Amino acid sequence: MYYTDCVKNLSELNEEEVAILQEINLPLKTRRRLEALGLVPGTTLSLLQKKATALVVLFRGCRFAMGKAIAKGILVKPL
Repeated sequence: MYYTDCVKNLSELNEEEVAILQEINLPLKTRRRLEALGLVPGTTLSLLQKKATALVVLFRGCRFAMGKAIAKGILVKPL
């Protein structure tokens, strides 16, 4: 897909920043697992915490921790 420069990966967001999920560019197994948890294109999410190797994201009322390697494969559009 083609995106403008306003789209970035999830790991580039600042804490408390809100964004809308655009695309997941990860291996099929990982992508399917995230989709099963409700992380699909169009989902609004918020970055709650950003640590050296992990992030805590809030979406659909649930907190979810993920490694930065996974977060780098998730494209979002900040609001």
